[in-house]
Amino acid sequence: MPNTPPMSEQDLVSLNKDNLDRAIGFVQFADSKASLLLTISLALVPASVPLVPTGVRVVLACLNPGGAGVCMAGLLVLLYGAFLFCAITSVVKLVDVVKPRLVPQTRRKSPLYYDTINQTAVEEFKKTVTEMPYAQAIDELADQTYNNSVVAARKYALVKEGLDWMMWSGVFGMPFVVLVQVFGVVVAKS
Repeated sequence: MPNTPPMSEQDLVSLNKDNLDRAIGFVQFADSKASLLLTISLALVPASVPLVPTGVRVVLACLNPGGAGVCMAGLLVLLYGAFLFCAITSVVKLVDVVKPRLVPQTRRKSPLYYDTINQTAVEEFKKTVTEMPYAQAIDELADQTYNNSVVAARKYALVKEGLDWMMWSGVFGMPFVVLVQVFGVVVAKS
């Protein structure tokens, strides 16, 4: 790397501010993804409820003498139970994405952290930020960038986990729907 002079304090503030803006953008994008997936996940369970009475009739018919058997009844109960577990776990993971984080990762009471600002009187906050030296401003911005990057990474991990659980709910839910529909028609005709 060529010999370049060190960055000026103003350049360091600008660099840290740009990095903080990017980290906050990642957090906002993760929240948007989670909100969409949460809407879908929350719709899955209520959408399955109308099939429960038919599913119960099919399970009871399978348990009757001459019915399809305990295995089919057990399979339907297992599929629906696994579907519900996966769908609810998905919702829990996605809610964790969008809930606010009140304690910064660094555990530092930064004058630029939103919850610290909220707990500071307006005049005290104004005085703090107008009298802050460049070196402290750079340090505070770097701290905020770090905290927001940790939050973004955690949110993206939870979005992935929520999506994975949602996909598994589909893996269990689709066969349940098909079996209940097919056997529901058979039970209704008999």
